[in-house]
Amino acid sequence: MKDNGGIIGPIIAVPTTGQTGAAGGIWSLPNQQQNAATWPVFVPNGEIMVVAGGGGGGGGYYAGGGGAGGFRSLNYAFAYSTSYSIVVGAGGTYSAQGANSSGLGYTSTGGGRGGGTTTSGATGSHAQATTGGSGGGRGSYPSANAGAAGNAGGYDPVEGYAGGTGSTGSAVTGGGGGAAAVGTLGDASANAGAGGVGSNVNAVWAAATSTGANTGYYAGGGGGGSKAYATSVVLGGLGGGGTGGQMSYTGAGSTNSVATATVGTVNTGGGGGAGGGMNLAGKTGGSGIVIIRFPSSALPNATGGTVATSGGYDYHTFTSSGTFASGAA
Repeated sequence: MKDNGGIIGPIIAVPTTGQTGAAGGIWSLPNQQQNAATWPVFVPNGEIMVVAGGGGGGGGYYAGGGGAGGFRSLNYAFAYSTSYSIVVGAGGTYSAQGANSSGLGYTSTGGGRGGGTTTSGATGSHAQATTGGSGGGRGSYPSANAGAAGNAGGYDPVEGYAGGTGSTGSAVTGGGGGAAAVGTLGDASANAGAGGVGSNVNAVWAAATSTGANTGYYAGGGGGGSKAYATSVVLGGLGGGGTGGQMSYTGAGSTNSVATATVGTVNTGGGGGAGGGMNLAGKTGGSGIVIIRFPSSALPNATGGTVATSGGYDYHTFTSSGTFASGAA
């Protein structure tokens, strides 16, 4: 018992100088005193926000909006003189999944694609909405399909919500899910569902780094698309979700009025807007973003990303993949 400092357990080898990855297990008190320079020093109160790329909107007659990229905000204790790889996921193109983002060992899942067809016309093969950080919205042509689930990573708290679903109507489509709410479902008048609302829990981060959309939101779902009789523009969710496309007319021989879908906002993880009508393709989801913050005095020599200081915190913003280095104490 004496050699273990009063703690029952096996004696482990003491790391030698320079073994930065060997500080684990149980050390006796004398060994801790003798090897104080080897034991890692951590900086508490660090935080990271990881947003993945949004999913691409579906296309064809009646299509679902792209799901937002997964949104996660977590605490982290940094070690001095350590480098961390940061990956920022791209938004999914038309009818494609968004890419994952990651940093400091945490990953957010790319947004699911919206349901619809795999080409912009009516003849493309059927494409089901897919699950993701937030799920893609329901498409309904050439056959109806359900909106897809969110939180594909199985995280707690969740990284996102499901795309709009729940009806078997032939002209009813859903918006993509957002980081804070499910995508909504359209109505019997062929108005498509709006994208789910994104998260604004890090609105202070958005203001400090001049990022996000709609005054502090990230990861909104893309709006659904519609072919006929639509009476309103279908908005994407707050947080960069793209607007859904639509084609409306009043009767045979009338002139069609087309509203083209829009892309998810870059570096928000917003889902792409869905196409609507014969030749309206869905749009690309917004790329993701990774932001690291910590008290300004904690890591004085840290590097990586775009650096800003606000409210007693340093922010390192990554709009593309790179490396964050904590620097020496």
